[in-house]
Amino acid sequence: MFGMDSARYADRKISEAHARGEMEPQEGVGKPMRGLTNDPDWWIRALLEREQMPKRSSEMRASVLERTDLAVGADNLASARDHLAKANAEVRRWNEHVDAVFQIEERSEVWLVTQRARRPVT
Repeated sequence: MFGMDSARYADRKISEAHARGEMEPQEGVGKPMRGLTNDPDWWIRALLEREQMPKRSSEMRASVLERTDLAVGADNLASARDHLAKANAEVRRWNEHVDAVFQIEERSEVWLVTQRARRPVT
């Protein structure tokens, strides 16, 4: 728990900030948040937009997801490895052009085999 000194310190800091005008209502306070959707990836899309990432990022992500899905669902392991290699090549090309915070991790063959083993048996 905060002691009395901590409470006084906090009160003083708030009063000082208020006196400097830092406690004035900010834009959008009391209004609904913009851009809320049912999209589970809303936060990454907002981050990419804020950081002004290239528009191609969503296309690249979709392409890599499509390739990894093809790898997991391939009829044989050789075909699966081929799709995974193409997905990882796209990831490497992407990673060469973006900051470290936006880089994507390549998928390993262990990941591929594990994902293929988890597929429902038809």
